[in-house]
Amino acid sequence: MTLAPDILAYTQSEKVKAGLIWLSQGLLQFPDASAPRQRAAETLSLSILAMIRDEVQLGWRLTREIAWQKADEHLQQAAAMIHSGVAHDAPWHLTLALRHITAVGQAAHRRLADRGATEPDAPSSD
Repeated sequence: MTLAPDILAYTQSEKVKAGLIWLSQGLLQFPDASAPRQRAAETLSLSILAMIRDEVQLGWRLTREIAWQKADEHLQQAAAMIHSGVAHDAPWHLTLALRHITAVGQAAHRRLADRGATEPDAPSSD
């Protein structure tokens, strides 16, 4: 049995987790900004969120794990919050998505560990 699906799930989850954490922190930086700056920050946030959603959808296509779809639902909610002018509420939905993505990564890591794929190579006896 190949390790590729679990490696892909794990690496994809790590990439998405980094994006979610980065975006969450970014959203918390502009609640008191002027209206033009807030609109610019919202536009940038939506662009980043779209890229993260693309990666989540790729994770779904690669692994077919339902957690990817659940995460995407929360990302859609975050986008709705940003579109509605309440971007400060979006990190909650990003955190819920992060929970699902973390579960994907942990499960993939566990499967890899069970198959001995996460252990370092033994030193050579040369």
